[in-house]
Amino acid sequence: MSLGDLELLWENHSTAIVAVLVLAIVSRAAIKSRGNLRRFAEHQAERRAVAASLGLAAPGSDATRGPAGALAAMVVDVPERFGRFPRFEGYPRARLLFEGERDGFRLCVLSHRPITEYETDPTTTCAVFSSPAIDVPEFQLRPATGKLSPEIEAALDFVGKGFAKVFGPPDPEIAFPARPRFGERYTLTSTFTVRIHDAFPPRVLEFFEKNSGWTVEGAAGRLLVYRKDVEESDARMGDFLRETTAVAEVFRKPSEAPSHS
Repeated sequence: MSLGDLELLWENHSTAIVAVLVLAIVSRAAIKSRGNLRRFAEHQAERRAVAASLGLAAPGSDATRGPAGALAAMVVDVPERFGRFPRFEGYPRARLLFEGERDGFRLCVLSHRPITEYETDPTTTCAVFSSPAIDVPEFQLRPATGKLSPEIEAALDFVGKGFAKVFGPPDPEIAFPARPRFGERYTLTSTFTVRIHDAFPPRVLEFFEKNSGWTVEGAAGRLLVYRKDVEESDARMGDFLRETTAVAEVFRKPSEAPSHS
């Protein structure tokens, strides 16, 4: 068919051609939408099964909810619901995957990904533990980055002083000279430079000397526990909860430990 024939066909049947194209696009979108809805329903069913196996609830997974209702039930403003955690500054919303009680703690499992211009920003699975038995001041514990060269240290110190003039000084780093292994594995910061030592007695330091890679953010009655940039699968959720509960347990006041008799 020549170019002239195509032009003539368009002149005589442009409306019909446009209608066919629109129908094709709509049909393709409908097929894709049905596929997305099916996958969404399957994922919700998997969440319900995982929650049931763990003795927890899966908000928004009710089979009677549509996608919009399910997402509305899952999305939470973390500072509004749980209080301030540095992890969520600037990116306060997260998906609430599971919630319930575990070993005397109120537990919520969140999925959080900072919304930036980089679509590849990793998702992190976080556990929030709440209990009056968690008697700690505000602090942030994170894996140590290792020693940098003197030149880089000097450059970072210069930049840090500039930020401090605008935003205020960073929280002081808390050192435990008698526990060098802890300092090799973790960096602890807190404005409560005296009271923080009560929250990190030898048994807590020993735990983290043996268990590396965790980030823990604490405040009165609350802990946020996660491995930065690690998204846990449903298959590993049971192990994740056992590991994070062990982290929370070391911060429980000994007098408040639950009885297993």
